[in-house]
This record gives sequence, structure tokens and C-alpha cells, in this order.
Amino acid sequence: MVAKQWVDTLTSYRMIHAFKTALACLIGLVVFRTFNLDHGQWVIITVAVVMGAQVTVGAAEDKSIARSAATVIGAAAAGLFLLTGWGEDFFRLAVSFISSVFWFRLSCWK
Repeated sequence: MVAKQWVDTLTSYRMIHAFKTALACLIGLVVFRTFNLDHGQWVIITVAVVMGAQVTVGAAEDKSIARSAATVIGAAAAGLFLLTGWGEDFFRLAVSFISSVFWFRLSCWK
């Protein structure tokens, strides 16, 4: 009876997901240490955030693609602000930030 409970626990989707997340963090740690990355702790934090609440492979893939796209868009916007000189004008930057938060909220409305 106790052995069956242990087998059921070890083969549950939550336990398997926890193992996969821990393994992914371990691989991130090995990459961080092997290549001696600056601020490499972000590798492990990113793995934990992306894998944390995503039990299925498709959900983690969708989340990582969305994060990558948001990073590229944010970097392009920051570069545009720096090239056009908007970074020097706090008011324009604040208005841009507030409008982008508002637009994000509208686009995520369900």
C-alpha cells in the first residue's frame, strides 16, 4: 500500500514537472559556470520563471516565445528612444510608458 503511494507520487505530473524544472536549472548552472558568464544568475532565474508554472511543454514554449518577442520589442523601443533623443525628455518618456502599459492591458483583455 505504501509502495503504491510512493510510485503514484513519483509518477505524478507535478513530480515529473518538478524534476524537469530542477534538471533545467542544473543545466543552466553548468552553462553559467562553464562559460563564466557575467550576471549568470539570470540564467537560473529565467529557467525557473519560464518553467515554474508551465506544466506542459507547449505552454512553456509559448511563454518563452512571448518573452523573447517582448524583449526584442523592448530593446527596439529603447534604441528608438535613445536615437531620437526622447530619453532626455522625461515627460515624453512617462507618457510613452503609461500609454504602452494601457495598450498592453487592452491587448490582454479577455
